[in-house]
Amino acid sequence: MSALITIVGCCVSLWALRAMMRGDAKRMRVVGGTAVERTRRGIWFSRFLLWCPGVVLVAMGDAAGFVIWLGALTAFGWAMVAMPHLTRTKSLPVAQAFEGVRYWVQARRYAVRRIIEMPARLERMELALADMQRELETVRAERGGRAA
Repeated sequence: MSALITIVGCCVSLWALRAMMRGDAKRMRVVGGTAVERTRRGIWFSRFLLWCPGVVLVAMGDAAGFVIWLGALTAFGWAMVAMPHLTRTKSLPVAQAFEGVRYWVQARRYAVRRIIEMPARLERMELALADMQRELETVRAERGGRAA
């Protein structure tokens, strides 16, 4: 039962956080969206919904649920800042909505390129190691078999 209350509380708070962010005119101007008109009553209601689950979890004495709720709220807040298209009110083209796919493809290409280059890099490293071993043998021979 406690887990269910925590999950519902997280959902309510996350919805309220998103509603608050969509009503922030400065934030919406930055991300290219249009702010939703909000009344004072609506703003206070969102604030109440944002913090109410945390207060309920503390009142119940559910420390683990409170920490989970706080972590989910923090992570979602950071995600909203990192991915501004989540706060836009108008619909987005698919290319913008899945902008992360492009970064994933670029990272994959980079990794594949590095894997393909790996044998040549290993060969260069082996040649450098062989040169160092020859130099070490030369130094040992000059010192009479003793290393420094």
